[in-house]
Amino acid sequence: MGRLSNALRDAASPRWGLAYWRARRARIPTERRARFWLTEHADSVQDAAGALAAVTGAAREECERAYANAWLPDPVAGDPAVWWPREHLSRLVAAAATLARPRTAIEVGVARGYSSAAILGALDALGEGGRLHSIDLPPRDEDAEEFVGRAVPERLRARWELVLGPSRNELPDLAERIGPAGLFFHDGDHSYASQREDLEAAWPHLAPGAVVVVDDIWTPAIFDFADAHGVRVAIASWSEHSDGVGLLRKSRA
Repeated sequence: MGRLSNALRDAASPRWGLAYWRARRARIPTERRARFWLTEHADSVQDAAGALAAVTGAAREECERAYANAWLPDPVAGDPAVWWPREHLSRLVAAAATLARPRTAIEVGVARGYSSAAILGALDALGEGGRLHSIDLPPRDEDAEEFVGRAVPERLRARWELVLGPSRNELPDLAERIGPAGLFFHDGDHSYASQREDLEAAWPHLAPGAVVVVDDIWTPAIFDFADAHGVRVAIASWSEHSDGVGLLRKSRA
């Protein structure tokens, strides 16, 4: 998609154009990222099963099974080689869905939809009618219909709702409309402002005991959010080079 097509899309959807501009101009506040090191939160960093157990309260052995047995979609023909953290992330979020057993799940950030498919596969395996509601702002140079969610198999789409647009505009209305959600997965804009804003927007609409998963902990957003709401963060990490995935749980009280 060329510059003219981009301009036409922005003109037709001003909110999209503004969101692309915001993402380009303020991806990650430099001063906040420069002050943040995951190693400063070493007491929160665990392997996937440990982080899942810390957040869900399930036994470690149950978390290990959920992680190991997670169904993952096949790579779509023409997609680049599978990036190794993608499998770990998909397994983690599928395991979170398996353990949380949500009737309603919310996802911000879809792209090709590998994590979306993993969540849907977990919901399908539970056999309890759970549904996933996803929001995605398509890459500016991709055809949304061809790109977004292409990894989600047809057999799982009946339990999936996809909303296109900026999470800043779409998430508050979606979260209010669908009622209490038992799982919230954030894999959209990884900037401090976007992660914090989306967490704040979703939180009032999450059910007591809901599990939250946030990919790419590059800033202190999830820690600042957790401090403000009196909850603890667990970080799942697979190597010293990984940015980590944050998990937390809304109190049942």
